[in-house]
Amino acid sequence: MYFWNIERLKAELVVGPLSERQIFPYFIIFIGLSTAACSFSGGVSNAWDWVEAVSSLTITVFGTLYIYRRNGGEHGRHFLQRYFAIGWVVSIRWIVFFAVALIPFAIALVACGINTAEGTQWYEVAFLGLALVVLYWRIGYHVRDVAKRSQSV
Repeated sequence: MYFWNIERLKAELVVGPLSERQIFPYFIIFIGLSTAACSFSGGVSNAWDWVEAVSSLTITVFGTLYIYRRNGGEHGRHFLQRYFAIGWVVSIRWIVFFAVALIPFAIALVACGINTAEGTQWYEVAFLGLALVVLYWRIGYHVRDVAKRSQSV
């Protein structure tokens, strides 16, 4: 199982599909984290929480369709394997990037005198939405690279 080295994972995926045993941990982690994310409640909800939920769902659906097309659409091969394995490694990298990007974002909010203790606000929804779009774009980039390189093998 890969956690950071996207190039080694991609090289392995170009050679051939992962076995069911190799892909299973990625699938389990995806299911577990998806369930955990749905289970957390930040306390009192406001309208922006609903906007965030709908926008996150929308970005996820369209992001997955985008990745499917980057893999070759109906003519693509091994979509789920590529999606789960590459998605996991890119997500780990994205979490690090997101955490680093969150620091200046939080500093800017404080510097502007914006109170973040009032529940979810529009700028948080926008920041998360942008971060999710970048995540799906990067997964699509790597899936497309594997799909293209696999055609020449």
